[in-house]
Amino acid sequence: MLFTSRTLLSLVSLAVFATPGLGQQLQLNCTAGAAAFNCASFVPSFCSSMGNITTINGNSTYSGCFAGPGPNQSCVLTALSTISSPFAVNVTNCASALNAVSAVCPMGGVGMFTAAIFKFAIDPNNGACAIPIGN
Repeated sequence: MLFTSRTLLSLVSLAVFATPGLGQQLQLNCTAGAAAFNCASFVPSFCSSMGNITTINGNSTYSGCFAGPGPNQSCVLTALSTISSPFAVNVTNCASALNAVSAVCPMGGVGMFTAAIFKFAIDPNNGACAIPIGN
């Protein structure tokens, strides 16, 4: 079987990001959106901002929209709690999951470690971030 360099890099990247915690495996679901570009440069900022939050309410999301990487493009990064009680985000899992999604899924997708509380998603968009109400 022939592999392109991008495919091989993606497989290697997935192997590197697959086990931040012992016994955890990363499950990825890529999406087939309209936009396809790399949002990896926004992962550190998004995940570190989550480290400043004590907890996220159960069954809630925390999202950030980042302008770029090109003109009239944006990247929406999201953490979704899968349990009903408040819980703190594991910043290492956030970065590992989102970096793997970015490496393997050019149109975005979702990553979640087994036995983890949060799903992490990337959604690249053609278009700018929406302006928050009140600004």
